[in-house]
Amino acid sequence: AQEAAQGMKELAAAGMKPDQVMKAIAGTLDLAAAGEMEVAAASEIVSNGLNMFGMSADKAGHFADVLAKAGALGSLSVQDMGNSLKYVGPVAAAAGWSLESVSGALVALSNNGIKGEQGGTVLRGVLTKLVAPSKEASKMMQGMGFSVVDSAGKMKSLSKIVDEFNAKSANMTESQRLAAVTTLVGTTNMAGFLALLKTGGAALDKYTNDLIGADGAAKAMAAIK
Repeated sequence: AQEAAQGMKELAAAGMKPDQVMKAIAGTLDLAAAGEMEVAAASEIVSNGLNMFGMSADKAGHFADVLAKAGALGSLSVQDMGNSLKYVGPVAAAAGWSLESVSGALVALSNNGIKGEQGGTVLRGVLTKLVAPSKEASKMMQGMGFSVVDSAGKMKSLSKIVDEFNAKSANMTESQRLAAVTTLVGTTNMAGFLALLKTGGAALDKYTNDLIGADGAAKAMAAIK
């Protein structure tokens, strides 16, 4: 009861009204149990995540399920997901990417040894470089016929960006491709982008769809634990 109250306090501190806290606490408790963490820490992850992606309090259960399912799909803990989203969530949400698609990308990175704060930082770096490419990168993209936005100027999904880059660079030598990746996202982020390219758009979409259908995952994991 003391832990639940502390969790409620954290949700309220994030700006939730009493009725919103009551809607959010059940999913938060499941997430804490599934992730074997303190309720207050789980509450912070939930409240921050809901705010990042503009989700209402009654979506707390789904948010918890997505994080729990992501941990099952990848080499991730709930805390890893919370740490990753802290860095990439606001930027990804501003680009129009959903919680599920971002989490799917973090799963892909984790399966290549990039997770936690590092995963969030790298994915944020990749996204930032794609949204605001350097002059050299812009020139290269134009030469490749590669764009990260559609005809309406809207950011494409990560899976489409990955598939298009793979297609446009298919005839390059390995060294040319590495040079193109470095030019596009920089040396700091290249390992992450290469991991996403290796994963491929189809696998990224599958992760996203699995996470969209994740409802009940946190409760099931909590029961098993």
